[in-house]
Parts: sequence; C-alpha cells; structure tokens
Amino acid sequence: MVGGVRLIESPDLLKGAARNGWDPWNTVCRVIYLILKGRQFDVVQCLDCRPVVIFPGLIEKYLHGSKLVLEWLDWFGKGGTATERRQPVRFFMVPVETFFEERFREFADGTIGLGKPLTDRAVDMGIRTDMLTITHGCDTEEIMPVPHEDARKLLGLDPSGFYIGYTGRLREDAAILFIETIRLLRKEFGEKVQGLLIGNTAFDVGNLLDKSCSCGIMQTGWIDYEKVNLYLSSCNVMLLPFSKSVARNSIWPSKVNDYLSAGRPIVSTRLDVLSPLFSGNQIGILCDPVSADFTRACSTLLRNEALAIEMGQKCRELAETQYAWKQIGTSVEAFYQKLMQRSV
Repeated sequence: MVGGVRLIESPDLLKGAARNGWDPWNTVCRVIYLILKGRQFDVVQCLDCRPVVIFPGLIEKYLHGSKLVLEWLDWFGKGGTATERRQPVRFFMVPVETFFEERFREFADGTIGLGKPLTDRAVDMGIRTDMLTITHGCDTEEIMPVPHEDARKLLGLDPSGFYIGYTGRLREDAAILFIETIRLLRKEFGEKVQGLLIGNTAFDVGNLLDKSCSCGIMQTGWIDYEKVNLYLSSCNVMLLPFSKSVARNSIWPSKVNDYLSAGRPIVSTRLDVLSPLFSGNQIGILCDPVSADFTRACSTLLRNEALAIEMGQKCRELAETQYAWKQIGTSVEAFYQKLMQRSV
C-alpha cells in the first residue's frame, strides 16, 4: 500500500529495457490474476496499448464490465520513437508498435491524450469516444524556486556564472543543438557560460565535444532528487532544444514541468504540443531548431535579468495553478465520473 493505493506487481520472464510492455509471462500473469480473482473495477485505465497493458484491460472490459480508458502517452509507432531505434530492431518494431498503438483504440470507452496532438491523432483515426487532453503535472512540493546565489553556494558553483540547463534523457539531436548553443554563447559572453546537463542523460556527449566547448559542459550524472532542485535553481535559463520530428512535435516533454516548478525561463523549439503552454503565457522564448535562434533567445534573457525573473515567476504561477497535479487529477476524476454515468 502506497498512499492508500494498492500496488500489485507481476514478474517479467525476459531481461532488459526492450521487454517493457512486451513480456509474455507478465502478460499471462496479469490476465490469469484478473480472471481467477474475479476483480471488478469501475474504471480500468491503460497507459499504453502494448500487450502487457491492453490484454488485461480488455479482459476487465468484456469479462467484468469495467469502463476502459486508453491513455495516449507517447508516439511509439510509425514516425514516432520506434523509428529512432537502431537497425535491425527498427525494421521489426515500427510495424509492431504501430499495430498495437492504433488497433485497440476503438474499444475504449474514453481516451486521454497527453497533449493535444495525441488527442487530435485519435480524432483523425475516427475514434469517437469521450476524450480528455491533459499534460504531466508539476511537482511544486519537491521542486521549488531557490535563489541563484543560495543554490550555487550549496553546490559549489560560480556565483557570477551564466548557467544554461537541461534535465534528464538526452537524444543526439538535442545534444547537438544544446552543445552548439553553449559554444556560441561562450563566444559572446566568455567562459562564464556553462551548459549544465542535470541527471542521467543516457547518452554519451563526449564524442560531440571539441576543445572550444568541452570545458563549458557540466554533467551531474545520477543525483538525488533534492539536488535536482538545486541544480535547476542554479540555472539562468532552461532549454528544450528538440528537432521537429513527428515524435518531438507531438509528445509532451515532462521535463518542462520541472522547469515550470523551478521558476526558470524556458527557451524551446516551437513544438505543436507546447503551443497551449506558451500561447498567452510569457514564460520564455520559442525558436526554430537551429543554434543561432537558441543563442539569440538565451542572450536576450542573460542580458535582461528583469525579463528573465518575470518569466520565471510566471512559470511558477502556472505550475501552482493550471499545471498543478491537483488540477489535472480533478479533471481526470471528473472524466471518470462522466464515463461511469453513461449507460453501457
């Protein structure tokens, strides 16, 4: 039991990250558990449609009459993250991911999209069930603004430096754009500019660094969550330096919620999924995915501290209101109630 929620885990037969969602033993264990236990739930929400998730969900819907909610968290199939895998895995996985991602949507009683592009995709596929668009929520209790000077003092960072940050997983396209932006900013502002990669990037940036920039990139590696907050607060600007691939343009980048919570201005690629966030909210600057644009945007914020502070305050305001977990949870609960009230 965690926070009043009962968690039931089933074992995997296979090893490695690639098994996630596909493990046959895990799938069988979940299905057998639900059949033998005869559990009946008001609502069953599936976070994706891979076998480990969708088959138990369908069992509950058709065996016990539960309302089935299919959430669309990511763009896995054609054009999405499966196309970024290495060959020959990509050759086999793209059609498989696409099939499972799309085939079962019509069986849902309700659809939840993480960002408008994914709900729009469901509509384009002809899905006509009740729909809800949400985003990730902001952890405003664990991630909160700390004054630059205090955070940097605790971490031993230069109190007068310019720190440009990025958190979490880093893919090659983002790494190249991030590093090139830091290199150009160091030409303009000197060595006081530091690129700060916070957390486990799951990507080796060493091969992308040259002598002009290697000393301008700091990598924390795995760190405690408390330190994540301090590193975020040490930054002048946070970046979302993505290419405009189908996946990037359509998938909500959860790291933006930490940026909002930390109250730091954001410089981001102009992505469809982020349009509602930036539209009418002065929280940062949108750019084309080229280093010259990112450099100009960062330079503007580094030279205009008042503007950066104003944007950071707006970020925190949104984190505490529209993008707070409580607000999102209320929307999802109301969605559940609506489905339950609808006749079978």
